[in-house]
Amino acid sequence: MANANALKERLSGVYDEQPAQQVTPPLAAGKALPGGTFGTRITDVKTIVIHETDGFPPRNRAGEFVGRYIDPTHEKRGFGPQFYVSSDGTIARLVGEGLMTWHATFLNKQSLGVENGHLDNRNSVVKDGVVLESWHQLSPDDDTAVPGQKLYALRHRFDEPTEVLFCWFPTAAYAGPKGSSGAETGMLFTEGEYRSLAALARYLAEKSLVPRNFPLLPWATREGEQDNPRAILLSPRFRSIVLADERFGPIVNKLATLGFSESTFDPANLKDFRDRYQAAVAAQNTLPADAAFQLSLQSNKQLNRAWLNLFHEYRGFHGHGFAGSITHHDDHTTCPGALFDWHRFARDVWDWWWYPFDFDSTFTATSTPRRPYSGAPGIDTPLVEYYFENTPTDGRPDPYAVRTGPPFTPLGGAGIFGVISSPSTFVLGTGAPIYAMANGELVAARLMPAGAGVSMSFALVRHDVYHDPDLTNAAAVHAGLGLMYEPPGWARLGRINYDTPPTTVYSLYMHLGGIDQMNFDRVAAGNPDWLNRVIVRKKECDFSIDATGQLHASLRAMPAADFTRPAPAAAGRPTSIELLGMDQERLGAFLDDLRRGDVATAPIRHSVNDRFGPTPITVALGDFLGLAGVIRMSGGESTQGICVEVFSRDPIDAFRAGPDVPRPAKLYVSQWALDPTVAQRSALQAIGVNPDLVRWWKKAADSQLWDANRPVSAKLPGDGQVYHYFPLDFLKWINDVTWASEWPKYQMKNLDGTDMQRPLKPRFRRVS
Repeated sequence: MANANALKERLSGVYDEQPAQQVTPPLAAGKALPGGTFGTRITDVKTIVIHETDGFPPRNRAGEFVGRYIDPTHEKRGFGPQFYVSSDGTIARLVGEGLMTWHATFLNKQSLGVENGHLDNRNSVVKDGVVLESWHQLSPDDDTAVPGQKLYALRHRFDEPTEVLFCWFPTAAYAGPKGSSGAETGMLFTEGEYRSLAALARYLAEKSLVPRNFPLLPWATREGEQDNPRAILLSPRFRSIVLADERFGPIVNKLATLGFSESTFDPANLKDFRDRYQAAVAAQNTLPADAAFQLSLQSNKQLNRAWLNLFHEYRGFHGHGFAGSITHHDDHTTCPGALFDWHRFARDVWDWWWYPFDFDSTFTATSTPRRPYSGAPGIDTPLVEYYFENTPTDGRPDPYAVRTGPPFTPLGGAGIFGVISSPSTFVLGTGAPIYAMANGELVAARLMPAGAGVSMSFALVRHDVYHDPDLTNAAAVHAGLGLMYEPPGWARLGRINYDTPPTTVYSLYMHLGGIDQMNFDRVAAGNPDWLNRVIVRKKECDFSIDATGQLHASLRAMPAADFTRPAPAAAGRPTSIELLGMDQERLGAFLDDLRRGDVATAPIRHSVNDRFGPTPITVALGDFLGLAGVIRMSGGESTQGICVEVFSRDPIDAFRAGPDVPRPAKLYVSQWALDPTVAQRSALQAIGVNPDLVRWWKKAADSQLWDANRPVSAKLPGDGQVYHYFPLDFLKWINDVTWASEWPKYQMKNLDGTDMQRPLKPRFRRVS
């Protein structure tokens, strides 16, 4: 196991180890669950399994799992995960790291489990005349402000401390992620929950050396297979999932005992594939014991052995319902449920950088529809990538090599400052969607009403970039990996050192359009994804606390003590009401600036005691940011496109040292920190630019001066002097670095048992 201390530090304040401290000593003393597998060490963690409780979202319900693990009389003795993430984002570690629990039936020996707090209804719970759980609607019956959602407060009094949770429930108009047809039930997973789950997943993936790999169809479950294992839907899904997986070769080798081969997966052999898939069905109580799985002899329900063989070899993340159960009890056919957003979660976990716009088959920028995950994805929406997946193997050009032709040629003279412009201004089709290149947090934005000239709307995003090489046992690692591809001159050894802090890098998206389709008061399809998250959070605040500071009547009726306890082991973390008030004030000011068309800076944490609030404005990899706007006016004609910049305060020496990088980092003062001269102002006006809107850097930089929780190296310099990287070269570089770090975790072997050489890029996931 690795350390990943820098990633664990990201959990500070929401990470509670107290439950594990109650469980592990009895385990060590042999007083809890003696005999069997519970509490033993997992020798090879292959997967991290995502669950939902379907019963209790509060943080104090971590005690339920503690009771299951140490109480010999508990009716669910031993059943539970290694980690629990409550609805407010508190993470509870429940046992010692790497110890086995009973959470995924036959996969317990090879997986870590993470339960996510969730309820599937709004039924009050009454016991012995005492109301232990009650729901209170906070939003009005009209759900137009947040279409398809209504806000509720849950007063939870099962155990101490009492808690009040704030949860959105879908209505009939809900259009979010769905994994099945018909009306969806259950609360929606919260933003705090997604943020904490993603941070925990990133830490566990590096701590336990699990690839950040997801199934192509993460919503796919084996629901109904016990009744109809030959269902026509399950066959092509299984085929696509295997075809897209990085461990395709080992999976097929394992399937060979069932008559499968690589050629079986060819599109021309679909009938042969289905015949072999159907022949792999095992009748009830016919499977022999399997040492790799927690499986009793002849205790299976009717199922398909092909899926079992998949789990012998799969490494990465998946849901409990994806694996299902092979015994007659504890089926968990849909967990973590149809409302869990797998596409959002995967993007939060990945460290890939993606293209900020899409291409057609000739790699020409196009006005394509929005990427499918930004709509209402579900069971048949593939989870694909937008960088490596634009590098196909069917003879089309490889963007690794493309350096000429749109959109890869920098349009040096097309920037608003001409030859001294950032070179990364791209001409795009009208209405082309623009996306965030990587995970991060919003720093500043301006969204101005559409006008007759060049659009000066923008979004500035801050990213944490991990890239330092792990030099531990460097010579042995380098010799053992036998890497196929290493960028010339790089001292890359494969794994990234996640014990060292990341480098702060910024991405800027200038000349955003589509502003006329945005709404600052309600969630709208034309809004940037980050703006919709801000609006949802602001509505939570306003529905709970009115303009005079008065709590909603339902909340006033609850004892003050229900709100006064912050999460365990989180000194300085505000209570839910305190955080609502803080966000209401600061997000309100932020939205007011946006409405006026001013530069709006994201709320910051003013002191170390403020480090758990206000709520950050998160930007996920691939988030929709807006449309291509006007980058230039000439002769009354407008040119559509986007300016994309990537820069950092301090240089990244590893990037600059790469001799294969045609455009190394360059140090110069950002054009957005310049005060245009008289001549420049005249030239700007001639191409449709309002020169008064150029110099916005100072406001963004000044706002960061008061951020007490970030080092100077993570803040924008006031003078605007930063190291600039050509965005597509930076994207290529960091993806190569990340891929080199991910590859060893797949544990790919040649037939003779030696380590397989790393391919140039991950496996193509757009399967046919």
